[in-house]
Amino acid sequence: MHLRPILFVFCLALMANRADAREARVQLPEDFAEPEIHAVEGYSPRRFQQPLVFGPYSARIQAGGDTAVSGGSLGRLDLAEGERAHAFLLTTRDQPVIDVECIGRASLLGQEDEDGGWELDLGALAGPVLDCGLRLSQDDPGRRLVLEARARAPSGWVDSPWGRLRVTPLLGYAGSRWRSGEPTGYAVAGESGTLMVVDLLNAGQVLFDPTLDARSKAWLAAVAAALLLSPGVEPG
Repeated sequence: MHLRPILFVFCLALMANRADAREARVQLPEDFAEPEIHAVEGYSPRRFQQPLVFGPYSARIQAGGDTAVSGGSLGRLDLAEGERAHAFLLTTRDQPVIDVECIGRASLLGQEDEDGGWELDLGALAGPVLDCGLRLSQDDPGRRLVLEARARAPSGWVDSPWGRLRVTPLLGYAGSRWRSGEPTGYAVAGESGTLMVVDLLNAGQVLFDPTLDARSKAWLAAVAAALLLSPGVEPG
């Protein structure tokens, strides 16, 4: 058997898979065919205190990394619970600054053994996985963004100046039938349909409904930054 042709084909396939991984994008909802797309800078790779920038929007980190961890045991299993806070200011041209403060929570159940052990993410045992407050000014009472642990992936809602919006996880890849075990992105939708998608894969993208006005886009941009900066969200 001649191995060189086989190795050549294998190398081509490996290179193609790596290219596909680099170019992978979230599968968009069916009602979101022609969005306004902004690439993200500062999400992946993520560096300490680096601003998050996409299009005309910038999330300037004010505080982050405040972590509280507690541990215990359930029989032979180890249980660890963590809580982490971060805050940022969302700025853009000709719109008020939006002040955002978030708390992310996680619980891990695991066991160490000779093979290295295993670990299971339980989400948040007490409180939401992600809980954020968004304010337009010091006098603004603020509005909440909440993600709750669900069977497949966290989902929730955000209160906006024009009503409550749904925040749902997306698990698909564009052009593929494969489904991920973790969110590849999030969709934010109202009664009229999808308003924004946050793509968590690779360097990240934020996609808006192009018919939205500047005020609405700025508010949604703050929501997008909160999702991208959440301690529980890792670059794909």
